[in-house]
Amino acid sequence: MFKINHYTNSFISVEGDNSIIICDPWVGKTNDNGWYSYPIKNISDIKIKKFKTNFIYISHLHCDHLDFKTLKNIVNSNTIFIIKKFENNILKKRIHQFCTNKVIELDSFKKTKINKDFSVAIVPQIISNSSDLPDNINYDLDTSIIIQSNKDKTIFFNNVDTPMNLNVLKKIKKFITSNFKRNVDVFCYALGAASEFPQCFMNVNRGKEQKRIINESLEEIYSYIKFLKPKVFFPAGGTYAIYGKFYKLNKFIAQPTSQQIQKKLSKLNTKVYDLIGGGSILLNKDNFYLSKKPKIITSVFHKKFLNQIKKLKYYYEINEKKVDLPMLDRTFYNAKQNYFKILGKKNKINTK
Repeated sequence: MFKINHYTNSFISVEGDNSIIICDPWVGKTNDNGWYSYPIKNISDIKIKKFKTNFIYISHLHCDHLDFKTLKNIVNSNTIFIIKKFENNILKKRIHQFCTNKVIELDSFKKTKINKDFSVAIVPQIISNSSDLPDNINYDLDTSIIIQSNKDKTIFFNNVDTPMNLNVLKKIKKFITSNFKRNVDVFCYALGAASEFPQCFMNVNRGKEQKRIINESLEEIYSYIKFLKPKVFFPAGGTYAIYGKFYKLNKFIAQPTSQQIQKKLSKLNTKVYDLIGGGSILLNKDNFYLSKKPKIITSVFHKKFLNQIKKLKYYYEINEKKVDLPMLDRTFYNAKQNYFKILGKKNKINTK
């Protein structure tokens, strides 16, 4: 069996005959910003405990990918974490602060058999931005994962939200065909802008920028699918709702609709599924089909969802504490010293 389930954002599970890999589980509030998982609001809606998860892949440190309150509902004593072998080791340290479970650190671009069901490979962040703009910082944050069924050799490439362009995709495809001896069967990718832009920027025409970003992302995914030629594509990553007093900004979030994606990719020989909200696809005799429909997102559902989360408060509205100004000064000074220490190790960065 090879079954893929998609819940919210980059929260995906891949089921084999005897084991499951869960990727970036997150449901509910994030800890560090105003994001709320969409369209699934509560972990109880997923019934995740039945999974008896064998492996959890954490792509990177961002709070919509590493969410400990969701992990509490999933991790059992036998769960093994899969992460990239990062130079700074922070991700591994944070996982071990949360639990004592085994953590497998994988080198980039190295195929690894993790059990009878699956072989995987970690793809590192190669560029810092999808527009290929120049920068002087060697980012080592995001990762993607390639998951292959050892039984039927099916390949799933979960790009998560790693910055991408066609040159990067060519490099990844070359690695897959050389090391996994097969083309990508299933591909998922985050469309639109998973950021504060344009909704939080007051000095731009947010409606115009929203439309521009959506159109650019549709053009990008068309070129990626045309080149990669997967059997199946589904959008995943970068989906969220804004909760609390800023909920009205939701209307400016730059993410294409399912209908826009379907229309843009309709001329390509790739099946396009909208799985967000609990949908599943299942492999049967080398063909994928929709085995479980996702949550239907109607305008009524969307309005009801926003009405529920707009009542939620941010942490600083709930826990009002007297500000310790000397402590803040010390924290800022220590952060500045640490910043300069890092710059000293990266000789290529020109800060002048």
